[in-house]
Amino acid sequence: MNNLLPIGILSNYQIYHDIGKPLCKTYDENGNYHFYDHAKISAEKYLKDTKDKLISLLILNDMNIHTFKASEIEKMIKEIPELTISLLITGLAEIHANADMFGGLDSIGFKIKYKQINQRGKQILKLLNGGL
Repeated sequence: MNNLLPIGILSNYQIYHDIGKPLCKTYDENGNYHFYDHAKISAEKYLKDTKDKLISLLILNDMNIHTFKASEIEKMIKEIPELTISLLITGLAEIHANADMFGGLDSIGFKIKYKQINQRGKQILKLLNGGL
């Protein structure tokens, strides 16, 4: 809990973390849509609109918990240790909030995403508790 950012900061980050998605929505040849670089574009949009560097940094790093390999997590903790737990908690909340998109809590899609978050969470806790 000592490494978790205050609720006001987390709330703003969680509400606005996808603010740039409408700016980067594209369609592929099959008509499927994608949001390439949405974390970067969202962080830039939020910073431009609010000048809030901390929340912009959280938004910029929002996808790390979902996409980083184990080796990249250690680098993230060294660079932004005070943000890592907040990113982890938000990532866990995101996969639960979007569970229906993955086919529900019992779906293979959700279980894969949960397993990734769970593994990264264990790694983060170990590293923050003296494993660096």
